[in-house]
Amino acid sequence: MNGAADDKKYNEPPEAGLGAVYSLSVPAVPPDVFSESFGRTDTSRGYRYNLIPFNEITRYFRHSDVVGPLLFLINIVGNVVAFVPFGFFLPIISRRSKKWYNTVMLGFGFSLTLETLQLIFMVGSFDVDDMILNTLGAAWVCDLPGGPVGKGDIETEEAGQVKQIGNKYPM
Repeated sequence: MNGAADDKKYNEPPEAGLGAVYSLSVPAVPPDVFSESFGRTDTSRGYRYNLIPFNEITRYFRHSDVVGPLLFLINIVGNVVAFVPFGFFLPIISRRSKKWYNTVMLGFGFSLTLETLQLIFMVGSFDVDDMILNTLGAAWVCDLPGGPVGKGDIETEEAGQVKQIGNKYPM
C-alpha cells in the first residue's frame, strides 16, 4: 500500500458533511427574522435603507430602554450570531478561506448580497450596520485560537510546498 496516499485520505476534514450541515441550517432560519417588519405593526412596502455606518447600532445602544431587550438582541446580537457558522464552516469547507481575511471578505460579500436582495425585493431594509455586524460575526469565530483558522492552523510555504503547523486537518 502507498502510505502517503493512505495518510492523506484519512487526514482530510469531512468537508462535504460540514457543508451539508451549514447548507441545511441556513434555510432553517425563519424568513421573518430578516424582515424589517419583524416585531412591528407597520408593514408598508417601500425602499428602506441606511447608508450611514454605525447609525442604527448607536441608536439601538442609545435607546435600548425604549427598543426593549428582545429587539436589541434580535438586531445587534442576532446579526453577529447569524454569521458565526459562516465564519466557522467556510474555512473548513474551502481551502481558499483558510486565511482569515478571505473568510472576512466572503462574509462581507454574502452579507452585501443579502442586504441587496432585501432592497430589491423591498423586504426589510438595506443597512450598512447589518453588514458590519454580519462581517464581525464571520470574523469573530474564524480567528479564535480553537477555531478553524486559529493559531493551531497556520499554513506556511517552504520550498514551494505548503506545510501545516499544528495538528488540525494536516495536509
